[in-house]
Amino acid sequence: MNKHANLINLNFIFFFLRVTLRKSEYGLGFNIVGGEDGEPIYISHIMPGGAADLNGNIRKGDVLLQVNDVNLTRATHGEAAVTLKTISMGAQVRLLLQYRPRDFFDFEERVERARIQMQSTQGSGGGYR
Repeated sequence: MNKHANLINLNFIFFFLRVTLRKSEYGLGFNIVGGEDGEPIYISHIMPGGAADLNGNIRKGDVLLQVNDVNLTRATHGEAAVTLKTISMGAQVRLLLQYRPRDFFDFEERVERARIQMQSTQGSGGGYR
């Protein structure tokens, strides 16, 4: 038997996590990206000192699957943003997250390639005036 057969690659194991936060006057303390072309909604930034940071369990790269009883697995970015923004200040918010670091890394690389492509197109006389 291969001695490495029992090793687990964490990039391919998707842990589910349920987290409860309270929305403050500063929001939930994270930003989201994704939700276009079938991409999931990712946590892209955790604000230092915000609710997500103080909780300590939410990470950049987590996929936001559900907010309270709203399923976001196929949501657009706009739908996810509206879901988060319409939560009242002071309300408890239940999040279902999935940690998928490899998928988030791949997503960030695709976004960066698109940004570079757009800059090179604008720089070759196709820019806006």
